[in-house]
Amino acid sequence: MFICLLLAIGSIETRFKKVDFLSKTIYLPFISTVTKLESILKANSENDKLKEDLANLFIKQNILETKIRKFYSTNIDYIDETAHFIRADVTGFSGTFQKRYLIINKGKNEGIIKNMAVICQQGIVGKIISVGQNFSVILPVNHPLSKVGVLDKRSRVQGVLETDINGNMLMSIITKESDIAKSDTIVTSNISTLFPAGFPVGQVLKICNTPEDIYVQAEIKSFVDINNLENVIILLENEEKNNEQENRKDY
Repeated sequence: MFICLLLAIGSIETRFKKVDFLSKTIYLPFISTVTKLESILKANSENDKLKEDLANLFIKQNILETKIRKFYSTNIDYIDETAHFIRADVTGFSGTFQKRYLIINKGKNEGIIKNMAVICQQGIVGKIISVGQNFSVILPVNHPLSKVGVLDKRSRVQGVLETDINGNMLMSIITKESDIAKSDTIVTSNISTLFPAGFPVGQVLKICNTPEDIYVQAEIKSFVDINNLENVIILLENEEKNNEQENRKDY
C-alpha cells in the first residue's frame, strides 16, 4: 500500500523515476525471476518447434532414401534400353517356405498379364502366374514348379534350371563330359520362352553326380536373394507372346 501511495505522488516524470528506482532495487529479484521464466518458456517453445522440424526432416529423409533405394534396386543394366517394364513392390508372400510365392502391388490396372517375366537388379526372379486388379502373384525361380532354360556363360553348355524339394537350385540335363566348372556364371539361354537370353541367373557352387550316371547336375547359387526381395521389375511383352508361352513347356 505504501509503495502504491509513493508512486501516486509527484509528477509523471517523478513517478517514472520512482518506478525505475524500484525496478532496480526492491523489485529486481521478482523482475529477474519473471524474465527468466519468460526466457525458459520461450526456449521450451523454440525447442518444441525444433523437435517438430527435426521430426519432419527425418520423415522426409526416410521417404527420399526409400525412393533412392527403389530407383537403384530397379536400375537394370543388362536389359535392352528399349524394353518396356513396370516397377513394383513386393508386399507379401503365400505358401510354405520352400514353395513360396511372391505378391506384388501391381496388376491388371497397370497392364500386367500372366506369364510376364519378373527380374531385379541382380538377375531373374520368376514369372507372373496370377493377376488381380491391383496385385499379382509371382512364381519365383527357386520354386519346385519353376523351370528355366539356362547356359554356362563361359563354355555355352546348356541345361535347365530347377529347384528340388529341399530348396536347392540345380542346373540339370548336363552330360557328364560337358565343360562346366565351379564358379562359372549361369545365364538364361535361347531355349527359354520366358526370359531373353543372357539374363544373369547365378554361379556354380559344385558339380553333382546323378543316380542315372548319364548326366551331372550343377548346384547354383542365385544372384538374387528372392526371400528378401523388396522391389522387382515386370517386363512388358505383347499378349501374343505370353499366350504362346502358356501353350509351351515353360523353360
